[in-house]
Amino acid sequence: LDAYSKNGDLISAHKLFDEMPVRDVASWNALIAGLASGNRAHEALELYKRMELEGVQRNEVTVVAALGACSHLGAIQEGENIHGYVKALNLDQNVFVSNATIDMYIKCGFVDKAFQVFDQFTSKKSIVTWNTMIMGFAVHGEARKALEIFQKLEHNSIKPDDVSYLAALTACRHAGLVEYGTSIFNSMACNGVEPNMKHYGCVVDLLG
Repeated sequence: LDAYSKNGDLISAHKLFDEMPVRDVASWNALIAGLASGNRAHEALELYKRMELEGVQRNEVTVVAALGACSHLGAIQEGENIHGYVKALNLDQNVFVSNATIDMYIKCGFVDKAFQVFDQFTSKKSIVTWNTMIMGFAVHGEARKALEIFQKLEHNSIKPDDVSYLAALTACRHAGLVEYGTSIFNSMACNGVEPNMKHYGCVVDLLG
């Protein structure tokens, strides 16, 4: 089932799933994740709801896949329901779950709710957590907040990567912060991050 799902043969995966006399949570997770990543997000959420109706205990892997489907569809109501389940089972301190929740709220247009999840996450944040929040504020026109998070990233002794810099440059581009943006760009090499085409494109757009 997992092999079919990961290779994109979702018809065979679904057929095999339906034929299984006994299914555990890994069976459901494999198909939900396959559907969510295979541009069949609606079906992924329907399967998640079916899992709930059949009383199967959903775990971190389940909710990450389902939240990914919500992100793809912009399905905020389903996303909030899943977030409620996450909090009820104390899964919200799992970094992968929190990252998926933040991403879901951002892609559904609720950047303030994303920041609440970010702010309430007291476990060690990954670089993905920081980058998702910085980019979320940047693309929603909240440049000041994006750059505040970028500065906090450095103050927390976490080394920014190429995505961190791209998110910060995106914020500067949206706000027209030419001097600050060029200083961030010039600092990349000093911090051991080689600019790529996306960084150069962002700075060209900023200057233009």
